[in-house]
Amino acid sequence: MKERKEQCAALLQNLEDAGCSDETIKTYMACSGEKETAQQLQILCRYRCQLLEQVHAEQKKLDCLDYLIYDLKKQKKEKEHDL
Repeated sequence: MKERKEQCAALLQNLEDAGCSDETIKTYMACSGEKETAQQLQILCRYRCQLLEQVHAEQKKLDCLDYLIYDLKKQKKEKEHDL
C-alpha cells in the first residue's frame, strides 16, 4: 500500500514538473484502470505536442533575435572598415 502511494506521489510530481495544468493532472489521474492506458497516453501525447509547438514558437523568436544581432555586428564591422 505504501509503495502504491509513493508511486502515485512520484507520478504526480512528474506531471507537475512537466508543467501539466491542474486540469490535465486531474484528468490523467482519473484514468487509473488498465483499460484507460490509451486515454492516458493520448493526454500525454496531446500535451507533448502543445509543448513542442511552444518550443518552435520560441525558437522562431530566437532566430529573429540572432538575425538582428548578426546584422548589427555586420554593420558595425562595415563602419569600422570604412574608417
